Amino acid sequence: MGLDTVEIVMAIEEEFQVEISDNDAEKMFTPGDIHEFVLRTLAARGETVDADAAWLRIQDILVVQLGVKPERVTKTTRIIEELGAD
Repeated sequence: MGLDTVEIVMAIEEEFQVEISDNDAEKMFTPGDIHEFVLRTLAARGETVDADAAWLRIQDILVVQLGVKPERVTKTTRIIEELGAD
């Protein structure tokens, strides 16, 4: 993982109070992968989460961390190849 991806993982962990293992992080290629992980992890803890609100929080993190426009961050956008994360 490059510095950008490490910072994204840390920001997601902090925002949602979840732990993302290196193994899990290596399987997250798109913002949608992150979203699914967060929803699945929170549900496993018995937490109710608004999926749309969680998506907007993830999108905001990626916009801030990568300096990209919000419209570029879709659930299928490739984080490294299309958003330029290292």
